[in-house]
Amino acid sequence: MKQTSTPPAQKLAQELEATQTNWSMFTALVAKVKNTERREALLSLCEDLRPRLQVCPASTQTKYVGAYMGGLVAMSLKIAKHMNTMNKSGVYGDDTIMTDNLIVVALMAQLGKLGLENDDLYVPKDSQWHNDRGIMFEYNDDVTGSVGSRSLFWLSKYGVKLSHNEIEAIMSLDSMEHPRTSHQLYNVSALTLCFQHAYQTMCARATGEASVLDAQI
Repeated sequence: MKQTSTPPAQKLAQELEATQTNWSMFTALVAKVKNTERREALLSLCEDLRPRLQVCPASTQTKYVGAYMGGLVAMSLKIAKHMNTMNKSGVYGDDTIMTDNLIVVALMAQLGKLGLENDDLYVPKDSQWHNDRGIMFEYNDDVTGSVGSRSLFWLSKYGVKLSHNEIEAIMSLDSMEHPRTSHQLYNVSALTLCFQHAYQTMCARATGEASVLDAQI
């Protein structure tokens, strides 16, 4: 029996609904940051960047994680879920990670995948031949710097104050995504280890398909 594919308009509507649901979960987690100054700065960032951040992908190809509309937010929610689970498990001994630190790192470490102020990092690949082979986006050559450095740029722009351990964890993303070209980190904090373990676990389990995620903290 021949299978029927989902009509493009219906598929787009489903994807938009998923991005809206995930965005609500994303901002609900941000609102749980206890430090008032940081919470308000992060919520301001979310409000201003929503048109781009809510729909931003997290990679260029379907063989990687998040190569679809809203992939970045979905991926960040899943990292938050994994970090929360590992933190509660006691695997890091006495180094219990504070919820504020966990939320900031899990949700903001990949913010640099937006690109820069006037340039998106990911440009849609408008070629059916490429799309059929899982190549959905290409990199914008006008966007400079690493993902980690751009994440720190956006957070600095909105006045989000970070601890040393948060900066370390955010910068560790570059060493995971580009191990051959980035500096490796040694003797890192429990926060960085938790983020790295969550990121690697999420990548290992991911299917690359958009879904509404349960990331309760």
